[in-house]
Amino acid sequence: MRPPRVWRMLNTPLLGGVVLVVCAGLLIEAWLGYRATAEWQTSSSLLVARRAKDSIDVLMTALSRDMGGVQTTVLSSRDWNARSFTRPYEARALVAGAFARYPYPESFFGWSAASGQNPIIFIRANRPPPWLTPRIRTERYPVEIVDEPQLGQRLLDALEHDIRARRLIAAFELDIAGERYQIVSRLNYASGSAGAIESAFGFMVNLERARQEYFAGILRQVARLTDTDTGLNYSLLDDKGRYVVRTGQVDGAGALLRRELPILFLDPRQVTLRSTVSPRPLVWTVQVSPAPDDTLMAAAQGARWIRSVIATATLATVLGLIVAVRVTRASVELASMRSDFVSSVTHELKTPLTTILGVSETLFRGRVTTGDGLNRYAQLLMQESRRLIRLVDNILAYARVTDVTEVYSFQPLEPAELVAAALRGFPDLKTTTLEIEVPSSLPTIRADRTSVVLTLDNLIDNALRYSSGERWLAIRGRACDRWVAIAIEDHGAGIPESELPLITRRFVRGRSTDVPGSGLGLAIVTRVMRDHGGQMRIDSVPGRGTTVTLQFPIAAE
Repeated sequence: MRPPRVWRMLNTPLLGGVVLVVCAGLLIEAWLGYRATAEWQTSSSLLVARRAKDSIDVLMTALSRDMGGVQTTVLSSRDWNARSFTRPYEARALVAGAFARYPYPESFFGWSAASGQNPIIFIRANRPPPWLTPRIRTERYPVEIVDEPQLGQRLLDALEHDIRARRLIAAFELDIAGERYQIVSRLNYASGSAGAIESAFGFMVNLERARQEYFAGILRQVARLTDTDTGLNYSLLDDKGRYVVRTGQVDGAGALLRRELPILFLDPRQVTLRSTVSPRPLVWTVQVSPAPDDTLMAAAQGARWIRSVIATATLATVLGLIVAVRVTRASVELASMRSDFVSSVTHELKTPLTTILGVSETLFRGRVTTGDGLNRYAQLLMQESRRLIRLVDNILAYARVTDVTEVYSFQPLEPAELVAAALRGFPDLKTTTLEIEVPSSLPTIRADRTSVVLTLDNLIDNALRYSSGERWLAIRGRACDRWVAIAIEDHGAGIPESELPLITRRFVRGRSTDVPGSGLGLAIVTRVMRDHGGQMRIDSVPGRGTTVTLQFPIAAE
């Protein structure tokens, strides 16, 4: 018994060699993929750890510098002195600039020993502090000066400790109206730190308001600057482990790095905060965590993704082959249609030209001498000339309507006149039964005359050429709502239902017809109707005839 043909094919040396080569290639690909993924996993872990360290260093530096910005740029500025806190309060402009640049100071205060008065307090006009006594605002300047004797005296009492210690920067915390405040002040002395105190300039930070408003904005802003697609999320936790702000979905157990952040609105290298209401200053935590579903962290899943990668690559290859085959087939079909088009147009051009040449030669040689003969030959010349003109018009129209730079000349036109103009191009309609029902009372349509006449000319020509037996043609027009409909009906061969979606494409002609043509007529009609904002509908029954209905929008009054 002979083995099956498939078995014989499988046992051929060539096919066996191909199978071995393919299997070896797949094994090598899997091994290389596994090794590449393992190396990628290791390098990715190191890269993420390095990026996490760099990012948290930049983040901590940026946060510390911004939190100490008021102390280093405003309090340490030379733009203020003891006279800045007496009328007309020159320090107000400096405070306004600080309020505009830094969001965390709730208020500033200034004091001059020469004035013998309590400190004056500068507040934001658009965000009064909770301890402020209700008052009516009378100024439009962004900084208001308020007089709070009790608060001013508390500030002086708190500063006394640092003045006796001859400190240049005083930093402490106070409980004001039930809110926890951090106060930072610059102290100026006569003849350096050895003289008597002359003035003090400081600011107050509402720690709860800073928690709710300041830290969320600054952390997200700094995170956007430091995170360049590193796949990291940032979060800030308070001293009780609660999230103050986070840039994404983070998991505390999966944190890569943590750093402590002392909540000090000053340069910690210059001063140590002393607290009058708590045993020590607040210390929060900055945390860097991997982002969920990040590409770099996904590498940690290892070699089990190799099969998916191989399957995806194989599928992509198959899809690419399918697309290539479809594209090649479409190109071949298009080339075939173009070839048929050129052949058909060549035949269509040669036929009337040959007839015209023959008739002209006959007339030139004087072979026709009777009046009836001359009349018959003249009609033949006219008929073939019109046929040639129609074909040339179709070719030129196809080029025109497919060129988007061509502009139609739209104007109000009467449907009855357009139908009459199209029928004048068919002088041989004597042998055709005509039914024309296009009332002159129909509303005008907004259209380009040349394009619409060519459209009707193509449809009438199709109806006459594809009439297999009785030459019968009906053209009817009616108005309905916002449309004027013109229907061209014939008793021709009809169009199979399967070909209706195809015949409006360029170069496409019915498969069952042997009537010569270019395959451009209905493509031109479709494009012209679309450009006019109209519609074309084809109803056909094979063996009984076809009705083509054109709907044009009624022209505006």
